[in-house]
Amino acid sequence: MSELAIRIDGISKLYQLGDAERYKALRDTLSDMIAAPFRALRRGSLRAPRQTLWALRDISDEIQEGEVVGLIGRNGAGKSTLLKMIVGADQPDAGSVRLGASLKVGYFAQQALDLLDPTITVFEQIQKDFPADSQGVLKNLLGAFQFSGTDVDKPIRVLSGGEKSRLVLARMLFDPPNFLVLDEPTNHLDLETKEMLVDSLHDFEGTMIFVSHDRTFLRGLSNRVLELRPGDADAGIAAQPPFPYLGSYVEYVERTGSEAAGVHN
Repeated sequence: MSELAIRIDGISKLYQLGDAERYKALRDTLSDMIAAPFRALRRGSLRAPRQTLWALRDISDEIQEGEVVGLIGRNGAGKSTLLKMIVGADQPDAGSVRLGASLKVGYFAQQALDLLDPTITVFEQIQKDFPADSQGVLKNLLGAFQFSGTDVDKPIRVLSGGEKSRLVLARMLFDPPNFLVLDEPTNHLDLETKEMLVDSLHDFEGTMIFVSHDRTFLRGLSNRVLELRPGDADAGIAAQPPFPYLGSYVEYVERTGSEAAGVHN
């Protein structure tokens, strides 16, 4: 029987919408939109309670070792926020996240692209990360992520978003952790690179949770689904507890009759 890897226990995260934002829409011009609400607030002529917004509310789940969890839900459901809580990049206002003592976490998010050193080349970056490995090994690694020939000598500052994503993923997967947390890893990637990434992750033997709107990625990897269901006040849809589906994303679609919100080819 597999062991518990992650326990998510009733976590909630609050955001606040302040008075200035609420009253911007009352003014016809940009200057009024910015200035008038603040003047009115100083005069005390506007009185309204601050509106509470939940980024996440009372989320609980347990992830077993070896599970590959596709985290789904509409835009604004709090998927990226939940991943940040799991890796400790953000803290909940209530509840807790506990990781197994043996877990080594690898976290991919779009912000990770900004951690690359723009002053050095692709090969210098990978050599800096893995100084004990030979040039041949490192060039083979880069080749697997479509950096070949003179591509390895490109300065990082001139790389496209897709090239930066490939480099970050190469760094992560060369010496992979046993728990991967991936936030939209296929953004900026072309079809060939997406397929290569799915093939690479098929062989991953650890635990994974990821957010993706890419159908190929969801169908190719997830063996379990966690759907966040925050509701929609404007549409009159009440919030519901998360829906943990103990089957693959393919089986989830067959059961529900539709793709998850926002999923595309």
